[in-house]
Amino acid sequence: MLLFSYYKTVPLSLVIFFLSQVSLLKYYLKNINFNKVEKDDSYFENRKSSDSRLRYCVRMHQYVIRLMNWIQFSLKGIIFIQYCSYVLDIAAFMIPILTEDSLEIKIRCFAAFSMSVIQMYFFFYFANEIQVESTSVSDVIYNETNWTEATQKARATLLLMMIRSQQTLSLNSVAIGKMSLESFTKIMRICYSTCTFFTTMYHD
Repeated sequence: MLLFSYYKTVPLSLVIFFLSQVSLLKYYLKNINFNKVEKDDSYFENRKSSDSRLRYCVRMHQYVIRLMNWIQFSLKGIIFIQYCSYVLDIAAFMIPILTEDSLEIKIRCFAAFSMSVIQMYFFFYFANEIQVESTSVSDVIYNETNWTEATQKARATLLLMMIRSQQTLSLNSVAIGKMSLESFTKIMRICYSTCTFFTTMYHD
């Protein structure tokens, strides 16, 4: 049970934590006001100037990148094991659905198959969100901050953040490369094709 929790919940929890940090970074960027200084701001204690807030956002952006690198390094082996586990589970439940004559067995296998697919989909969905959210930082800087009112130095800093955020952060696996919804679709197609092949061999 503990092993199951480690391999199933810990990777997903770390990915969701990373996404929350990116959301916080975007929120802080949106609330930088280069025109005036807000007097009351619980999110930026002791950072009343726009320059100090911007420096805080830069440090947080660097932290987010280091966090992603650490997650990738820590979960590389676990992701591969989890990937193999999902594929084997899906194949093991799909074959009886296609071959068994008993309706009861088909229903049970379909229920287990659906749960495995849903778990796998959610993991790939949040992994795909890493790519989407990491590149959306540049959109927030350009579209949702009043950077036109910033100083030349602040604009240069924002430009560097935009350039760095264009380098997509992603969760990678040994077997499938970048984890995304597209790779999830490919895996499901491979599983279906493989099961169909073995089912045809079984009936022949």
